[in-house]
Amino acid sequence: MLQLLDHPQNDIYLHIDSSAKGWDAAALQTSVRQGTLTVLSKFRPAWGSEALVDATLLLLATATETPHAYYHLLSGMDLPLRSQDEIHAFFAKAEQAEFVDFKTETVSTDLLRDRLQTYHFMQSARQRYPLVRKLDDLSLRLQSLLQVNRRKCCTVRFQKGSQWFSITQAFAEYCLAHAAEYRRYFRFSKCSDELFIQTLLQNSPFLANRFSREYDDEHATMRFIDWDRGTSSSPYVFRSEDYDRILQSGMLFARKFDERVDAEIIRRIAQSVSNR
Repeated sequence: MLQLLDHPQNDIYLHIDSSAKGWDAAALQTSVRQGTLTVLSKFRPAWGSEALVDATLLLLATATETPHAYYHLLSGMDLPLRSQDEIHAFFAKAEQAEFVDFKTETVSTDLLRDRLQTYHFMQSARQRYPLVRKLDDLSLRLQSLLQVNRRKCCTVRFQKGSQWFSITQAFAEYCLAHAAEYRRYFRFSKCSDELFIQTLLQNSPFLANRFSREYDDEHATMRFIDWDRGTSSSPYVFRSEDYDRILQSGMLFARKFDERVDAEIIRRIAQSVSNR
């Protein structure tokens, strides 16, 4: 993916899981010859953990040291579907819109209760260790019995959506300036990466700048993601037979791709983008 993102106008900031082994910074640098690549490795962003928010804020803090028109959050399982010149042209016409997804107009009480009302002290480790999962479940049940409610005196209006976004310099700076204020609501939470940026936008002067005012709209982020064939916690991994559907989606990016599942679809899309 780095080669497809490489462009003289692009500065790439890559965060690698701090527990990852065997990666070579020098080898990564060889994939970026026209733009710049900055590699960070500070957090271990386990599924559903607040470290995902921390890693996002670290990337934004590092990237905004040099002003940019837009900041695009992508995962290592994403691919661009258009050339970088086409993507730049699209965002140049976007009139400083914020590409942030809202799933619904109002977040359900059940979802907020599950993710934010109690303290998920062991969220970062519960996926790896069965004993930790049992202890965390016990902690959550005890908090429920004690009627713990972290949101009781909170006046913030929460929002939820896809964690992948494209945001302007101005909103990125706003997020960093107000991160500490909002971060406390998400400390020891569950899956806050789908709530943090959305909640900041919902309670900011930038709310009116949302590119799409619709809900659960893929145009909100210009990313093609197939949840219909996925699971409750992960979107569908594209295969070669999805090639035409992906390129005809009209989106700028797509996910999820995994070379262990189907390397051919990655090769074909990379070739298509390179030839544009």
